[in-house]
Amino acid sequence: MIKWICKIFVMTAIFVFASTAVYASHHEKAIMDEFFDAVQLSEAGHYEQAIRLIENIEKKIENDLNNQRTEKRQYVKDVFEHTISVLRNTQLTDDMKIKSVHQLHLVLETLQKEESPMLSRQLEKLTKNVYTALESESAQLQKEYYDVYQQFIEVYPAIKLYRNLDEWLILDHQVLQLSDGLYSDNLEEKEEALHVMLNIVKVEKGKDEPIKDEKKKNSDLSFLWLVFSVGGAIIATLIYVGWRKYKGEKRRSKEKLNS
Repeated sequence: MIKWICKIFVMTAIFVFASTAVYASHHEKAIMDEFFDAVQLSEAGHYEQAIRLIENIEKKIENDLNNQRTEKRQYVKDVFEHTISVLRNTQLTDDMKIKSVHQLHLVLETLQKEESPMLSRQLEKLTKNVYTALESESAQLQKEYYDVYQQFIEVYPAIKLYRNLDEWLILDHQVLQLSDGLYSDNLEEKEEALHVMLNIVKVEKGKDEPIKDEKKKNSDLSFLWLVFSVGGAIIATLIYVGWRKYKGEKRRSKEKLNS
């Protein structure tokens, strides 16, 4: 009887886990597929349609954001709102609007995936370009710095999500210093700013905990609670059925003895 109950509990746990994993995978894919449509609409100049998709996606990920710390949750919402405002701004160029959408795309993938392949590719490309700028001639450094800075700003919101909250103030201060380098003619200052940029883009595992780790801790607790609740209900039912069966057999045995 006990062995049978244990087998039922294990099978239930496996079923619940598999169902949860399939749902999470499907949810993540649906979100990213829908945002890819928004990217294509933006690149085609259909900004109002892209905005509607982005607003819909923001509503869909509300449950994901509820597991985050308040500051990170608000930061992600701010990036969504910034992208929407850029797309609605008729004074901005198409290139600026598309870059804003790509910026949000990186943030969303960083939020949804344990490891963001898109962000990894962008960081690798950015690092290579920073080293190229450091090795460039003095006359070219101004343009090289501007190009690298624009690329850095596009990936920075996603980088920030990988950092712990206690690092955010320092990071934002460093980014402000990087913007000062755009208007400086001092080559040493520009080179120093490029080295600061290299340090920022180095997202180290273990030190800079991804935003998804916080979500993972909460989702793991929810999953365990679900497994124990469902399994507990099944075990309680089986025990009750077994007890009723035992009482019935005992009663029938007693009736046979009396007869």
